[in-house]
Amino acid sequence: LERVLSKAAAIEDSRRMIAKVIDPLSSPFEAYERAIETKLKSARPYVDRTYAKGEHIPASTATLLDDQAKGCVICAASGYGKTALATHLIRKSIEERKVNPARRLPVEIFLPDLVGSGKELRAFIKDRIASHAPAVTDGIIMRSAGAGELLLVCDGFDRISKFDRKKIEADIRLFISDYCLCQAFIFSSHGIIPDVGFSTIIELGKLGRDDQVEILEAYRHQIGALGLTAYWHMT
Repeated sequence: LERVLSKAAAIEDSRRMIAKVIDPLSSPFEAYERAIETKLKSARPYVDRTYAKGEHIPASTATLLDDQAKGCVICAASGYGKTALATHLIRKSIEERKVNPARRLPVEIFLPDLVGSGKELRAFIKDRIASHAPAVTDGIIMRSAGAGELLLVCDGFDRISKFDRKKIEADIRLFISDYCLCQAFIFSSHGIIPDVGFSTIIELGKLGRDDQVEILEAYRHQIGALGLTAYWHMT
């Protein structure tokens, strides 16, 4: 009887261990998502903006991820909120994936860093994710890209040299062509429009008075929640 019970206990322990390791509901990107979420806790407040959609029909950046299924180019003058919007799209995607894991996985790509790395875009994406989730292989990432599960948020196109722009444009254009189900947003300034195959170009205008008041209120709320000393350490 003791031998039988010992064997049954061993089998049950093994079953539990296997179930723990091979969890069909777990995501290979979970560690990466946690790292991004932690980083974005210190992000500054964001207020949704209005932009012209189609024949000057007003639209909100609050629905940008759904309105622009393939993505688009977003332009604005310096200080008009390009980086804030890029950060917001990443944070919104991470939050939405908690409710619906089928939403796209955001990958932040600061284009001057891509140029400085000397790597192709696909290798850079892999390194960005694998730095937080080492178990994620190139094969896993490319399968996800093929299934349209990635969201590329590419900021700083206007900060790379004219010499490097053609290569970056070609790299992004090739990725969009090869993985046409993915979504990509490319941020730049007026007069430096990246040629990546997107017909949609969104221009962010100057913050209106209501926008400025809303941002100030958001800052006040964040400072009140954290305490002034903690807030300045974060920013």
